Amino acid sequence: MSQTLYSRPASFWTEAQPLGNGSIGAMVFGGTDRERIALNHDTLWTGIPSFNSRDGLRETFERARALALDGNYTEAHRVITEGFETKRTARYQPFGDLLIDFPAEADVSGYSRRLSLDDALLTVSYQRGGVTFTREQFCSNPDRLLAVRMSADRPGELSFSLTLTSPMRHTLCADGASLLLDGECPLTYDKASPIYSEQPGERGIRFRGGLRLVTDGSVCAQDGRLIVTDASEALLLFTITTSFLSWDRLPEGEYEREALDILEAGAALGWERLLTRHLEDYHRLFDAISLDLGSSGREELPTDERLRLFEEDGEDISLYTLYFDFGRYLTIAGSRAGSQAMNLQGIWNESCTPPWSCNYTVNINTEMNYWPTLMCGLDECYEPLFRFIADRAVSGRRTAKTFYGAPGWVMHHNSDIWAYTTPAIDGNAMWGFWHGGSGWFCHHLYEYYEYTGDLAFLREKAYPVMLEAAVFYHSLLVRREDGKLSVCPMTSPENRFMTDGGSAAVAKWTAMSDSIAYSLFSDCKKAAQTLGIEPDGVLADILAALPDMEPLKIASDGRIMEWNEEFGETEVTHRHVSHLWALYPARMITPDGTPELSEACRRSLDRRGDRGTGWSLGWKINLWARLGDGERACRLLDTQLHFVSPEIDSYKFRGGTYPNLFDAHPPFQIDGNFAAVSGILEMLAVQRPTSSGADELVLLPALPAKWRSGSLRGLRLRGGRVLDLRWQDGQVTECTVR
Repeated sequence: MSQTLYSRPASFWTEAQPLGNGSIGAMVFGGTDRERIALNHDTLWTGIPSFNSRDGLRETFERARALALDGNYTEAHRVITEGFETKRTARYQPFGDLLIDFPAEADVSGYSRRLSLDDALLTVSYQRGGVTFTREQFCSNPDRLLAVRMSADRPGELSFSLTLTSPMRHTLCADGASLLLDGECPLTYDKASPIYSEQPGERGIRFRGGLRLVTDGSVCAQDGRLIVTDASEALLLFTITTSFLSWDRLPEGEYEREALDILEAGAALGWERLLTRHLEDYHRLFDAISLDLGSSGREELPTDERLRLFEEDGEDISLYTLYFDFGRYLTIAGSRAGSQAMNLQGIWNESCTPPWSCNYTVNINTEMNYWPTLMCGLDECYEPLFRFIADRAVSGRRTAKTFYGAPGWVMHHNSDIWAYTTPAIDGNAMWGFWHGGSGWFCHHLYEYYEYTGDLAFLREKAYPVMLEAAVFYHSLLVRREDGKLSVCPMTSPENRFMTDGGSAAVAKWTAMSDSIAYSLFSDCKKAAQTLGIEPDGVLADILAALPDMEPLKIASDGRIMEWNEEFGETEVTHRHVSHLWALYPARMITPDGTPELSEACRRSLDRRGDRGTGWSLGWKINLWARLGDGERACRLLDTQLHFVSPEIDSYKFRGGTYPNLFDAHPPFQIDGNFAAVSGILEMLAVQRPTSSGADELVLLPALPAKWRSGSLRGLRLRGGRVLDLRWQDGQVTECTVR
């Protein structure tokens, strides 16, 4: 059984256990006197559709470009910072809490809080006054609700009261056996104070949280609470509906009746049928792949205790499997067909003013959320990312034209539910000016085709978006001093370099931007050949540029050059390793095919060091796995499993893992959870491109010594194949590709 287990209720949010159905997120604390279930919905955001713009943007860009080409990097940086400055993204908002209060007339014993990752079923049980109380709960994707069954093993001993709360403007109505909380998201915040509008056409997203109670006890409604007495069992059904329609429409959709209909249908089905439908839906996805590295004998210990022990001795072999399963669980819980793509915290957030607005940060983090999805056979969990990209391709056309005077579409380093694609400079070009998001997301589109072979998807959804993104980068190409072509100007995400004038982030070109452009142009070429498209017009121009593009250069010290010159970094151990994008997630560098570049990547990683935020550690795991160094990759994975106290939320501390297995940046960011899953798989099997264009399957390319024996079933490969693998004493004993 794969499970997270705790011997006491959660005191902090990062000790609570997550449930989700793609749209509704719940964090269960498991209290005995008061149960708190913190609730989210993926469409609860501040703001309404808008577009950031100001006068003179194209002129600002052209001036900065000329300055960068002239080597005046600090001035180019200043011009972009001041001239491209726009407002930040919207903020992802929490719904609030479901609170359940119980009589506290006796001490509690035998407490257990257990989340089965095999079934996505969370169970809280304990004894009080000689009675065993049990709460089972799950978030149903088929029926769009959270279901909680409460029971006592002695008839008539279950009594409680419950209510709903929200930090946003709202009203609450308790009627019969139902609670309805109707609320509204603010337009924005003035520091920590919400700002609302009463004007038609300016109202924020409205929402309804509805709860239906079914019980054999007595129920009365009083002062916004439902009070239950003398029950043996109770079923709570909860859902959230909102007025959000789409990124480009005012949030004025009908939603009130929808919540009532969902609850009515759920009550008609009842607990057993709801659970059966949930399990059928969940197992179809979770059972697609399995990993077994052996047993440690600690599987029945509380998960937080296991983390602490592992930091002491590193001996809990099955903790790797648990972390692997937890990451897959989070994908299924956080990203389903019809939901929004996962943001910095997936769908789970407790703050109205969360770190980094809990937005989409696309210079690594959003992409990282989906790294393991295809390998794990969770293709349908990719669907929200497709819509995310398609919407921003439309929004990004306006951004390309307004800010650059360029054709095609572009996306900068931040986005939100309103398909934000403009630069979020906010005082510094070092993060906001990076415009590689559109190219990176196109890598995901083509990768989906490589795994599935879905020609209709390639023809209708992927290729048009890819080509339009390539057109934008083609318009920014300049001829370098060595005769090669580069995208100019550009930054290497969130990093700065030293120049004669101080420090700057805006360079002539960067390894990352040129790698992304080269990869995109190459994928457009392959896609066009597959689809039988003749290379004329803009495609011909793009293909003509490919032979003159050389995205990577090796510096005199043997490392990959991050920028166009051998600048000194202002922070040698910077968390981003963007200049190694060609190694991972792309496949432009392999140990056998490009040994010199591989060695340069190795030296670059050594220089950066093994410390970093949670997601940075996750990226480095994958990079070392691609280089075939299983011991280094496993050492970083062990670092990522470093126990982080739930009281720590400052990024000044190294990354690690919170007690509930959430990745600690810190604070919580979900991307590191997913990077660890993809990194584990990269250590066990990899497909390397060869000079012939075919892929070579390499088994156990980066197997660490401590993973001496094990099995992997159901790994998805490019070309629509599936790998089953077993190894003993570091050697493959069984291998099936089907």
